[in-house]
Amino acid sequence: MGFQVFTEKEINTALIKKAPLVDIKGKKHKIGSLVIDGKYYGKVKIPNPHKNEFRSNKASNLAKQLKIGQEDYNEFIKCTLSTEGYIKSVKKSQAN
Repeated sequence: MGFQVFTEKEINTALIKKAPLVDIKGKKHKIGSLVIDGKYYGKVKIPNPHKNEFRSNKASNLAKQLKIGQEDYNEFIKCTLSTEGYIKSVKKSQAN
């Protein structure tokens, strides 16, 4: 199926609403730390809320930063994957 094309604004909104990001820093480009249950999983770059399309190369990099696969990424941005579902997916992928 591949990564779906979303706007940077859609991705920005989904990340701010659902990803457990802490210590978000930066003025021009925001970067947050992905922390789940006190465990650090890495940094996530939050795209600016523009109307530009976020194509598969950028989507692939963001999915890696979020520690999820392609299908979960598409559901996460479409808001059909809840925060709890996302956290379960991350824990499951990191357990392997």
